[in-house]
Amino acid sequence: MDKEKISRIIRILGGVVVLFAMLFGWLLWFFLSNSKQEQPIQTVSVTPTPEASLTMSEDLAPDRSKLYRSYDAQLTDMEGNSVTLSTLFGQPTVLFFWSSWCGDCKSYFNLGLKEAKEAAESEGARFLLVCREGNRGETAESAKASLTEHGMEGEAFMDPQAALFVQLGLRSVPSFAFFTSDGRLLVTTDVLLSAEEMRGYVQYADGQMLSQTALFIQNYLMEEDGGVAASYTPDGVGQPIKSDIRLAESQGLMMEYALDVSDQALFQRAYAYVNSAMTQNGLCAWRSQNGQNESMNASLDDLRILQALLLAEKRWGGYKQDIAIREEALWQGVVREGYMLDYVGLAGENLAQTSTLCYLDVTALDALAQYHARWQPVADRARELLELGTISQAFPLYYPRYDVAQQCYSGSQLQMNEAMVCILHCARAGIAQDKTLDYLEQLLESGPVYAAYGLDGKPLEGYRFESTATYALLVQIGLETQREKIFRPALERMERSRCFIGFMKGGYGLTRETTHYIFDDLQALKAWSMIELNKSDNNK
Repeated sequence: MDKEKISRIIRILGGVVVLFAMLFGWLLWFFLSNSKQEQPIQTVSVTPTPEASLTMSEDLAPDRSKLYRSYDAQLTDMEGNSVTLSTLFGQPTVLFFWSSWCGDCKSYFNLGLKEAKEAAESEGARFLLVCREGNRGETAESAKASLTEHGMEGEAFMDPQAALFVQLGLRSVPSFAFFTSDGRLLVTTDVLLSAEEMRGYVQYADGQMLSQTALFIQNYLMEEDGGVAASYTPDGVGQPIKSDIRLAESQGLMMEYALDVSDQALFQRAYAYVNSAMTQNGLCAWRSQNGQNESMNASLDDLRILQALLLAEKRWGGYKQDIAIREEALWQGVVREGYMLDYVGLAGENLAQTSTLCYLDVTALDALAQYHARWQPVADRARELLELGTISQAFPLYYPRYDVAQQCYSGSQLQMNEAMVCILHCARAGIAQDKTLDYLEQLLESGPVYAAYGLDGKPLEGYRFESTATYALLVQIGLETQREKIFRPALERMERSRCFIGFMKGGYGLTRETTHYIFDDLQALKAWSMIELNKSDNNK
């Protein structure tokens, strides 16, 4: 074979080798890249229950549906003696669930837990260390050794087979469970709490949920003159930057709350601002900014303030003249042919031609009818509009408004805060329809309630967020109608946005948010005051 043929064969073989190498490299790359895509996401096994499974970190938070109920269980002390959980109550009680093999627990033992425990006890709480016996071979001996190693002292118990841990809806260690003195579970968290946070949680479990929220509003958002800031922004160093806007809505809600708790000084403070800074010709400007009032009222605001004055006159006296002036102004300003219209200019101009359904507080109109009989047809018309105003059988909430000129219901979308105010008014008047309340139960059971919906019952794009006020209003609806399936899930979701530390303790909204609206805080305040009033009535 000549040299030229040999050279050609070598070149061909070389080319084949190169092609095989390229093909092998491509196949190797394809295999590895696809293996990466198909490889399952790495997760951490935390053995949250005897039936442990791999879970994502966002799934480790406690099951909040377990809250607001009483629980009992059998624990054992470190000597093996059986102890019934209910015998340990009698004061606010904190259960700290942990395991000896848990890295986060060990770190917390060394840094933070002792201070948190001392803070809890300084607030009058009982602090119990609860180790999950049988979980990953955990025994009383291994638990005692771990406590000794980390210098932890205090009441310690074993939870056989993690039965109580599972019962309370906990999913990971470390976790806290906070109980009231009578054994109701109020809050659970898997967050490692600082001493300051612990104090806030214990105060909450000690029944200070209402007072925390009230103090937050009065100390930080209410001025000396009685005006309440419409919104605020945390400044990052422990103070709010308050809006210079004041709303008649906020003032009226503060007056209602003051009546709930029989605080005449607070009532007068909130009303004094309305009377001196927002009132013209007997009507209240719906909004004021930097002392400059809008030229229109909002009929619901004036109606709310009037009803509060009527109740205050019965309780304390001294408001007859104010009631007379405001009743006449509201009647002359916004009532036409039996309809209470939405607004009018404070000088009597620009009268609305619609009647917004959430403005129709039948209970307040009935109270005005007791004061002056001319309001009875208005109350009857409002009741009629509400009874006929549901959108559809499938979506039995209420149309936004009634067009008086066209004699028809109108509106293309439903703001849920307004929708819940409307249903609350119906509930208080005893005309809330079962189909509406059943729908609310189903809505809460299916997940979050969003900020706005179309008339087809579907959430609107751009409004897929939740409002504390919506849930607070649902709490009030649930209490008013004695619907447990509305009250409990709404309260649980309302409390997700509650703050436990800093100047916002008792306030609502995540501190990283830019702006917080007082309507959320005030409706939560009203919800908690209603809970307290119901509790008081049940104890009589």
